Amino acid sequence: MIIAADFSMTGLSHIYFNTAFLKILRNIYGKPIVFYGEEQHLNLISKSFLYGDLVLKPFRMKSRFGLSILFQDILCVPKICKILLCLSNDDIMFVLNRLPITMLCCNVLNVFLNRRIIHVLHGETEYLVNPLMIGGTKYYYKLFKLAYRFSGLCISYLFLGESIKRKVLAENVSFGKASLLVIDHPYDYDLPVCLSKKFALPNIVIGIIGSAMVRKNSHYLSNLVPLILNKNIIFKVTGKVEDSLVAECIRNNIEYNKERLSNEEYVYNNLSMHYSLCFYDSNVNLALASGSFFDSIKYCKPILALKGNPYVDYYFEKLGDIGFRFSSVQEMANFINQLSSNEFCHYEVQYLNLKRAQEVLSLGTIANSLKSQL
Repeated sequence: MIIAADFSMTGLSHIYFNTAFLKILRNIYGKPIVFYGEEQHLNLISKSFLYGDLVLKPFRMKSRFGLSILFQDILCVPKICKILLCLSNDDIMFVLNRLPITMLCCNVLNVFLNRRIIHVLHGETEYLVNPLMIGGTKYYYKLFKLAYRFSGLCISYLFLGESIKRKVLAENVSFGKASLLVIDHPYDYDLPVCLSKKFALPNIVIGIIGSAMVRKNSHYLSNLVPLILNKNIIFKVTGKVEDSLVAECIRNNIEYNKERLSNEEYVYNNLSMHYSLCFYDSNVNLALASGSFFDSIKYCKPILALKGNPYVDYYFEKLGDIGFRFSSVQEMANFINQLSSNEFCHYEVQYLNLKRAQEVLSLGTIANSLKSQL
């Protein structure tokens, strides 16, 4: 039996990742998958999961923030232990999300049960290499390191990107006796999207795909805009803007959204773009997958990025000519100021490379990669 379980996400959170990962498991094993998780989250996934052999096992869990995350973590311990005790030697459980105490108790119990468990690693990998980015929860997240040490031979950890795995291993983190697996971040590029907008003048739309937040260096956009002399450029953020950045958007005439957009509105905003901006540098998102980066690939928007971020640099090297990288915001501004109709031919080349990148990163390709490691 193949089991997938999420002990952290509720409602719409991580719905696209979890759906994509379930499709990968379906591709690998070709048989029904039992999925444990919060009730609303499971119901939403079942609507977009095209196969009829997903067995839902819902449980109650509320979306929590701050200190209440600790209580959610504690409440999930008996849930994961109960599932673990019901597994047989032939079963495999993929834990898609969980908090540190839940993982610790799971791994300790499995020292005695020796069941096959694969933990998918998400934001916790960023803490391992950049703990200051976690803020006040950095001491709580230290429990992940303790959980890793209780990993026996039957446990595996799945990294979502080769650059993330390299960065974490460079920190000499101990994963006990566990095996380490790695795949590209699953993203369903087959979801229906109408034709993307090609390069055109007089107006060129450039901006941030997805949400704008200080922790993603989105405030660099306000440093970029005053440097732009090209009057044909329109700047925008296609997703929700963090409250602290709203005043900067207004002052710099950047199109923005204060509220969460519907899926239809978000798709429309992304399709209206020509170039996607990525401001990750050597200080942020060092070991964390970027949804906006993969959205740029999905919507075939060439990426204007800063150099020095290991995650972004890795995919530029892997996928080829999918955009441009710059040493500074000023250098990025110089490029944008020179944009003209002469850029049309090269834009088409990058557009086609982004289409090819979708094939390289397809769920089928990722499924084959994961299958070869299991």
